[in-house]
Amino acid sequence: MGLAKLLMRHGFATSPFDSWTAESEAQLPQWYVPPTFLSSLVGLSTGADPAVAPVPRSHVVFGRPGDGKTALRIVLERDILARAPNALLLRYLDLTPVLAVSPQPTLASHVDEILKFGTIALIGRWFEVAGVYETLSPPVKQDLAWLVDTYYDRLPPQVKDQYAQLTVLGPRATALVKQGVRAAVEAYNATIAVLRLEQIKPTSWGPAAPGSPPKTRLFFVCKDFGESLGPSEFQAFGSSSTR
Repeated sequence: MGLAKLLMRHGFATSPFDSWTAESEAQLPQWYVPPTFLSSLVGLSTGADPAVAPVPRSHVVFGRPGDGKTALRIVLERDILARAPNALLLRYLDLTPVLAVSPQPTLASHVDEILKFGTIALIGRWFEVAGVYETLSPPVKQDLAWLVDTYYDRLPPQVKDQYAQLTVLGPRATALVKQGVRAAVEAYNATIAVLRLEQIKPTSWGPAAPGSPPKTRLFFVCKDFGESLGPSEFQAFGSSSTR
């Protein structure tokens, strides 16, 4: 029996072996076999105790090339966006920039890299929903200005292009990227120009008050990023794929 007849006999309209990369696998949702820990990863109820709301849990997944790490990431992203369409989803896929600085990058280095993606994604969401800016309080606008100044304005143009291309985009930005990544970056630059027009000064972190918890840079960067999403019920999720 030939391969084509064998696949048809088992209900496959096309060969699952036509593509060797998960990104180009059109039938991935239909063919994907989920791992046993997927329910805890995305916070799905297992039925063990209906009274207890499931809580998503982080997992570290190890595997060789072809073992399904990228497929898991894609399935996870689709599940998140299906359940939370307003999610601000960040992909941290390339560790080259932090490894170029140190073979043993610190947690803060990874957070800096993620916040570059996050800030560009935040600007992209701002571009998609222009009215969200008007809902921000003055202190949050200052936090936003700090993020833009620290994690966007200081990037070289070619790096902005690279990060914008890797960002999960909305329909308006996606249409711009089809004209070229530079068009999207220019649109983002025009979007954040309002910070300068309104003369919004970036937040300046002062020293910790006596008796208060240490004001570590890591804590405030993460807190600042989350609050800058505003009251529009945006949710932030991260996904990464290791080689």
